[in-house]
Amino acid sequence: ISQREPLSTCKIKDLVTTSCHQQGDEVKKRRRIRRSTLLSFIRQLLVALFVVVVYCFVFSIFLPENHQSQRMSMPQPQSPPRKMSASRNPVFFLHIGKAGGTSVDSLMSTILRKEHRKYIGRKHYDWSWIEQRGDPDKDADVITFLREPVSRSVSQFYFSKTLPWARKRNATFVHQTLDEYIMNPGGYRQPIHDGAAGLSFLAGTAKGKRNHWIDSDRVETDVKRYLRRNKTAHVYQAARNLDRTVYFGLLEEIPRSMKMLQMTLNLKEVPAFPEKNRRINRKRFLNASHGNISAETASIIESYIPGDMWLYEYAKLLFEARWNYFTGEKEHYEHP
Repeated sequence: ISQREPLSTCKIKDLVTTSCHQQGDEVKKRRRIRRSTLLSFIRQLLVALFVVVVYCFVFSIFLPENHQSQRMSMPQPQSPPRKMSASRNPVFFLHIGKAGGTSVDSLMSTILRKEHRKYIGRKHYDWSWIEQRGDPDKDADVITFLREPVSRSVSQFYFSKTLPWARKRNATFVHQTLDEYIMNPGGYRQPIHDGAAGLSFLAGTAKGKRNHWIDSDRVETDVKRYLRRNKTAHVYQAARNLDRTVYFGLLEEIPRSMKMLQMTLNLKEVPAFPEKNRRINRKRFLNASHGNISAETASIIESYIPGDMWLYEYAKLLFEARWNYFTGEKEHYEHP
C-alpha cells in the first residue's frame, strides 16, 4: 500500500463524479422502465374499454332496450278480457291465411254493419299495421281466428296448387304429393313457414315488402330483426299480443267460438259460422281428406313450425280461460 501512488484531489473528484453519473443513469433507466410499464398498462386498459364499448353498442343493436327485460319472460297474468260491446272502437280482423278468415270476414262485416261500427278486414296484415292506426289497448279492438298449424299447413299446400302463378310457372310443388313436398320443399316454403299460422301476424314481424301478401308498417326495425332470430322472444311477443285481443276463435272449436262471440258482443243469438272460400277442386289434387295424413307426415310438418305449434297450444289455454270466465264456470278469471 505504501508503494501505491496516493490519490490526488482531482482523481477523487473524478471518481465521485463518475459514480454520481452511474447512479443517475440507473435512476433514469428505472424511471424509463416504470414509465413504459405504466404506458403499457394504460394502453391495455384503453383497449379493454374500447372492446366493452363496442360490445355494448353491438348488443344494444341486436337486443333493443325495451326487449332486454322481456326476452325470457312468459306473458304475465292479465286482467279479465273486456267485452267487444264495451266500446265503439273500430274492429281490426287479423286475417291469418287458411284459418277460416274469409268466413270470419263475411260474418263480422254483417254483424258490425248492423251495429254501425267500423270494420277493417278483407285483407291480410300483421300487428304492426294495426298499431300504425290505433292502440289495441285503447282505441282499436283486435280480433283473430286460429287454426291447428299442421292442418293449416296441409290446407295451404293444396290451396297453393290452385293459385294462378303456380300453375302458370308450372311450379314443382304443383306436381308433388304432400309427402314428396315436405321431404323436398324447394324454393316455395309458404306452407311450412314457421310464422304463417299466426306467429308472424301476432308478433308484427311480417316482411314489409310492397309485393308481399301480408301488409305491415313496412318499417324494418332492430326489434323485428331480434324477434325473428330469437324464437323464444318471438313466441312470447305473439302471446302477449294475443292477450290484447278482445276476441279470438279456434277453427277446431267453431260452436264454442261462436258462443264466445255472442257473449263478447252481447248478441241475442249465437251467430252461424258461414263456410266460405271452398273453391279447391279436391278431386284433382286430393286422394284423401286433409285429416288423413300419417303420424310421420304430421311429425315432419311440426318440425318445420315449432313456433306456431307453441303459440297454438298457448292459444288453446287462453281460449279455455276466457271461456270459463265468460260462461261463469269459474268465478274469477284465471290467466294461463
